[in-house]
Amino acid sequence: MHAVAADDREYETLDCALPHLGAFAGRPRKVREQTDPEHPGHTFDFAATRPDGRRVAIEVTHALHERFRADGAAMTALEVEGTRRLRAANVAPGAYALSTTIESPRVSELWAQIVGAARTLAVGDHVDVALGATLWHFAHPEDRAVLNFMPGLGGDVYALLVALVSDAIDANVGKLTRAADDGYETVLLVVPEWLPHGPHTISLVCDTIRSRGRAPVPDSILLVELYEHDQPVTVLW
Repeated sequence: MHAVAADDREYETLDCALPHLGAFAGRPRKVREQTDPEHPGHTFDFAATRPDGRRVAIEVTHALHERFRADGAAMTALEVEGTRRLRAANVAPGAYALSTTIESPRVSELWAQIVGAARTLAVGDHVDVALGATLWHFAHPEDRAVLNFMPGLGGDVYALLVALVSDAIDANVGKLTRAADDGYETVLLVVPEWLPHGPHTISLVCDTIRSRGRAPVPDSILLVELYEHDQPVTVLW
């Protein structure tokens, strides 16, 4: 498990996060690691200045875990098939999230159990439909049923999601602490490089991390999902 930086996505991540970062006197600029004459000895990615003159250090990190590499097309096919089956069964509207682990049976073997559970599952509730497989029912803005396949909302894989984001934060505390010691406001942008999840996974991961207490550095942490169009930025704190 590790956090990696990806220069080709740093600007895209910054642009996505900018509306959530408050006012700057100008556009944040890239810092030359260690050798930047305006920020000597520092290794954060971008520097900015607030209208009142305060300096801001911004670090972008891409969180990655090999466990979550998978065939995205296969996941999409499962969601399409599951949504079709739920609507054909006329289950109540909502976002039905199927969480699985490596111990779960193949999803294609669970359709009867999934549809049966969805018929009686209230919004906000969840039920185990098989070993390591849990079905959740969330509210959905559209008046129809939708299935999201989330390999990891519960069980050991969910714990890995929490650890993944936590490790990405911890890996950057050192450089941002040095910046804080020099008077910078510190901001960390964490990009989940590949997290299979539905619309509520990131908020649940953030809730778990928040429950552990807030560290003094960085001042702000934002999770940026570059391919999430509805709500790409989640403010951890």
